[in-house]
Amino acid sequence: MSGSGNVVVNSSSLDSAVETTRIHLMPCTIHHNGDADVASYFDPIVDGVAVKTESGSNTNDKDLSGSFRGRILKGTTVSLPVGYNGYVLKEDRKPYTDEEDRTLRATHKFSQFNYWNLETPPSENDAMTKAMQWIDIASALHGNEDDIQNATPDTIR
Repeated sequence: MSGSGNVVVNSSSLDSAVETTRIHLMPCTIHHNGDADVASYFDPIVDGVAVKTESGSNTNDKDLSGSFRGRILKGTTVSLPVGYNGYVLKEDRKPYTDEEDRTLRATHKFSQFNYWNLETPPSENDAMTKAMQWIDIASALHGNEDDIQNATPDTIR
């Protein structure tokens, strides 16, 4: 039977979350839910310099390469749209039942993250890239007519 508990984010933790620039979205599942000394064991190499696309795209700012457990990784730095923040959430206590609410608190805050693929560089066809583009599309679709007529790439975000 599926649970009916809610997921609740402690809103006061959003203001106290520590700003970080070392967030990685890996193309694998890691069966560990605790702290890890990522800085000591995973240090990606930057293959290029920061480049913004003509359309103002938030992806492909930097080409990254690395390896994890012997597998080659190719990545890029993805910047969140203006006005958006990402949060790393932690659950201090697991609920005993599926019906019980789950309470999460923000530990870290970020405005960009490193997005990784196995062996191939991230592309415009990746689900993550499309999800980031959807934010701009949704803003344009749900804006009022005056906002749409006066829109620039920076104002639709």
